[in-house]
Amino acid sequence: MAPRLKPGGVGQYFGCEGMVEVETSTCAHCQKMTDIPNRRKMQEVVDICRACMKLICLDCAGKPCVPIMKRIEAQEQAYYRRQQLEKLMRS
Repeated sequence: MAPRLKPGGVGQYFGCEGMVEVETSTCAHCQKMTDIPNRRKMQEVVDICRACMKLICLDCAGKPCVPIMKRIEAQEQAYYRRQQLEKLMRS
């Protein structure tokens, strides 16, 4: 049975034969965009994180749950600590 989750957006590709629209999903862990050919094949191209229950790409499947906002917050904290250390070293 397929999950009842909806993909996140619509991708539009323009080529010789005209415009092609596909549903897309953004990975909750790394922000990678994944094209979903149709809802029946959705499980072949994306997975569901069992910790945060969000759609993730196959590259993040099987890895620990680290949502993108946690990564961003960790980078901000590291930057803040580095700035504080540089400020103390200049004093």
